[in-house]
Amino acid sequence: MNITVNRVTQGIALYNSKNPPISTICKGYEPSFATIEICEVFVMECKDYKYGPNCVFDCGHCKNNTLCSKIDGTCENGCETEWSGSFCHKVSSANEHTGY
Repeated sequence: MNITVNRVTQGIALYNSKNPPISTICKGYEPSFATIEICEVFVMECKDYKYGPNCVFDCGHCKNNTLCSKIDGTCENGCETEWSGSFCHKVSSANEHTGY
């Protein structure tokens, strides 16, 4: 069985109801145990300054050019002084009138 998750996930629940005969391609599998064998795990994450499902969103203007959360895009240390909002995408109202 292959399980492919092409988005950010916090976990996968797999329920094992052992119904003989069990066949597997995993090396060293012992059929007398009710176990779940995981042969391969591929962990992927967004590239720096990207976030969200399929990494399609650009991070905002996080303070000191730090990375945003690759899951939800928030800036842990806040925004650069010219920027505001949950994702640091909004120009601060003080700078809207000065041409920033």
